[in-house]
Amino acid sequence: METIRRSDKIYAWAHEYHVMGFGTFKRGWCLMELGVTKARPILYSDGHGLRDDSEDVFSIFMPRFVQRLGQNGETRAGLQQLFRFEAAAFSVESDRDVVRGFIQSARGDVARFEAFLLEKVLEFIETHYSY
Repeated sequence: METIRRSDKIYAWAHEYHVMGFGTFKRGWCLMELGVTKARPILYSDGHGLRDDSEDVFSIFMPRFVQRLGQNGETRAGLQQLFRFEAAAFSVESDRDVVRGFIQSARGDVARFEAFLLEKVLEFIETHYSY
């Protein structure tokens, strides 16, 4: 399908990219969209009325919350495991290679992209859940 072949270019043109819940970071094609867009992701979660699968995120950072979330090695490691490209869900497993190619083309490699995602999640958590 032509739209799928061009989806990286379509999302690269986006001026805004709205992420509707932490679950987005675990869906394969959503990672492609995030991987190619140059727009800064705008995250929404339970504080915005969304009920997504954020329990796993909260179970990682809430018990270990320290002055600066990003400095907590256990929290960072837990979130890194949760938001790995290889752990993302694809309804068709062969799509993983297609999406990997889009991400590598836009970001250089998957590891760099995963680091980008982690920083966005940590930034969001610090901004919305610090106390």
